[in-house]
Amino acid sequence: MDSPPTYTDTPLAVLHTPQFETGETGLFPNINKAAGWADLMNTAVDEHATFHGGMERMKAYLEKERANLQAAELIAILDSFKDAFTTERPINILGIADVAGKKQVNLSFVFNILPVFLLNMDTADFEHGMWHEVFPPFKGAAKWVLTKAVPAWHSGRWRFAACSLEGKAKRLAV
Repeated sequence: MDSPPTYTDTPLAVLHTPQFETGETGLFPNINKAAGWADLMNTAVDEHATFHGGMERMKAYLEKERANLQAAELIAILDSFKDAFTTERPINILGIADVAGKKQVNLSFVFNILPVFLLNMDTADFEHGMWHEVFPPFKGAAKWVLTKAVPAWHSGRWRFAACSLEGKAKRLAV
């Protein structure tokens, strides 16, 4: 007979791992640094702390009981931190979105991010090409610069892009 699944065999295991915990000490500070905003993720760090106790309780229960789990007890533990857990994700996103407009489009974005986005969009064939003439929503020289000139500037960077400069899916480079 196979042994019952343990805590580490469940999808819930990823919720409380060193990777999860390093959000506060690694990921969030790195987001702050990349955004140039020292306290951008402070709210997220505070929100994480609100559900640590419940997650510790769940981990201890799952490790102790293993095959003798009681649904009512597990639901009670999950309920003890559900409010904190379900509000944490939107707060992370809202914190970033709140400052997103402040430094959104700059030369680095145009030359390093925009080509990734545009060169991975099959506008020519997807949905019978209905987006090819209307996306991106620029006309004339502006569209040509964004879809042809900017990606050509460092063409070697985009060799792994899924689509050509014309918006057609292409064979991926290996």
